[in-house]
Amino acid sequence: TAPLSVLVVEDAHHADPDTLALLEYLAAAITRRPALVVVVRRDWPRPDPLERLGTGPNVRQVRLARLNDGAVGDLVDAARPLPPEVRSLVVARSEGLPVVAVELAVAMIAQQTTDGWFVPESISALIDARMVALTEAEQRLLSAAAVLGESPDWELVPAVAGVDGVAAVAGFRRAVALHLLVAEGGALRWRHGLVHRA
Repeated sequence: TAPLSVLVVEDAHHADPDTLALLEYLAAAITRRPALVVVVRRDWPRPDPLERLGTGPNVRQVRLARLNDGAVGDLVDAARPLPPEVRSLVVARSEGLPVVAVELAVAMIAQQTTDGWFVPESISALIDARMVALTEAEQRLLSAAAVLGESPDWELVPAVAGVDGVAAVAGFRRAVALHLLVAEGGALRWRHGLVHRA
């Protein structure tokens, strides 16, 4: 038998149109060959070609769960040695997200903060890019929610933001789609503490 060929494409959410077209072609062309194409992407942005690729008959999507504290600690240790109290803060504040853990670890040592709630510029840029995709009214909704705290009364948010109920529901749905908010069991929450802080 022929050896298995493996192609790994990382950060496919930033891929140019030609690369995305090539991935779509490969998904159909290699079905009878000993080959595996692994495409790694974040949950946003979601280019249409990647969305189509994810629904293909020969494609299997694997959504990764958040890391446990031990795995986050190992990731932090690999990124940079930190004093134990700072390391513990990074592990807690990362909430199991690898990209947040690494960015906090790299940025934390330069910060003179005791509560760990600064937002690294790289994370702030990711959140800003999602916020730009919202309408002005939807941005007001999230700003009002942020002012009301880490666990706001979501029913109060539209009145504070000056947005009517129908528009608020649509705005919250859009924020969930952009992974700024999470809807679980009929309740909303921030996807990550740093989203609220930013």
